[in-house]
Order: sequence, then structure tokens, then C-alpha cells
Amino acid sequence: MIDVTDLSFEYDDGPRVFEDLSLTIPEGETVAVLGANGTGKTTFLRLLAGLLTPTNGEIRIDGDQDPTVGLTPEIPADGLFAATVSEEVAFFPENRGLAVETQVTQALEALGITHLADRIPQALSEGEKRLVTIASVLSGDPDVIGLDEPTSGLDESGWRRLGERLAALDRTVVLVTHDTDFAWRYADSAVVLTDSGVDREGPIREILADSTYDLAGVGLTTPEPVVWARERGIEEPPRTVAAAVELIEGEEP
Repeated sequence: MIDVTDLSFEYDDGPRVFEDLSLTIPEGETVAVLGANGTGKTTFLRLLAGLLTPTNGEIRIDGDQDPTVGLTPEIPADGLFAATVSEEVAFFPENRGLAVETQVTQALEALGITHLADRIPQALSEGEKRLVTIASVLSGDPDVIGLDEPTSGLDESGWRRLGERLAALDRTVVLVTHDTDFAWRYADSAVVLTDSGVDREGPIREILADSTYDLAGVGLTTPEPVVWARERGIEEPPRTVAAAVELIEGEEP
């Protein structure tokens, strides 16, 4: 469990990003951190990973202030430095004393990028770079995984592989994203940040499918399956469009 208590942070010579922010993220859940640009989503991830130090307050993970947190950068190229993809993905498990070959193979297979093993990371497409940075985190088997806009640049195949991999993990995943369709399908819960702090938090359905909640007002779009369900008067929106099609076919005489 991640407990954030009275967290405040401000950059040097900059505005205060958070003021007395408190929230709880249950262990083993995939939590989507949502909100408009400039609300501190990436800053929150960096605080969680220990890359920034709170001005006040604290973050505890399972009661520990020194957990292993794996974090992907918002811009994939910022996290790539090795000569090959395999070497890139090996860095984290090597530093943790894990079985490197096994961890690298599993991470590459999980994201369907074994064919990139000997490629130069910097020469890959943006979507491929994104998957490599995510594999580099998965290979280290961290206690908490932080993903910053992980679906940016991914095609549909990569989008689905990533989501299915996250769904199979027995780990706490903190997912910063503008992709509400991805959050709707794969996240368990959500935290919505605004300039004033936490606007909403709770199960993903209670936030993204709440017709009384102004998603546009906090810089978000309504997930496609939710829009589809509302247009047809369906109270419980399906997680995916495919599930919606099955629902229609099941109602046909």
C-alpha cells in the first residue's frame, strides 16, 4: 500500500506543485493518475520514485520509506543509453542482483519485442522505444512500477500487449496517462489531480463512468465504451468495444 500524507512540493524558484496532498493507493492495484497538463502528475511519479524530495510530508510504501520503484520517463529517449536493447533491459536486474538473462527474456517476451534484442535503442521508432523503456522497468521486478504516458506512440498491438501485461502483474502500478480508454480498460482505480490537489479518487468506474462528473472540466475525455453505453441507455458500460459487440449480439433474438 502506498500512503501519501500531507505531501507538499515546490521546485526551486517555482510555484508550489502540491500542498498537503494525501491519498492511499492499495497494494497490487493499477492506479491511473489523471488530470490536465500542469497538475503535477509527472512530479508525483518522480516523488514516488525518490527522484525528488518532498518539501513537506511523506510517502510510505508498505510502511517502508526506501522501496524499489521502477519508473519510465515521459520521453523514451531520455531513458535510453545502452548499445543494444538487451543491454538496456539488463541494466536494472544487474543492479538488483537478479538472474539477468531470465529477467531480460521474460520482459522482452511479455511485450512482444524479442526481435529487437540486438537493435540499437536510439534507432528504434518512438513506439518501440516506449516498449523498451517499459521492458527495462519490468525486468528489474520492482515493488512499484511507475509509468509516465506509457501508451504514447504505441500502435494498437503494443497498446494491448502493454495492458495485458499490466493486468497479469502482481504489482502496484501507478499509471500517469491522458488515455482514458486505456485507463478504463486496464486500471482498477483512479486519482484525478487538479491545480488544487486531489479532485476525485476511487474505483475507475465510479470516476470515468459518472455522468455527473465533468471530465472535460478536469482536462479528460470520456472513454469510448462509456460513450457507447450512454448512447444506448446501458447503465453498466463494458470495459471494451469488443465486449459491447458481444453484449449487442447477446440481446439479438
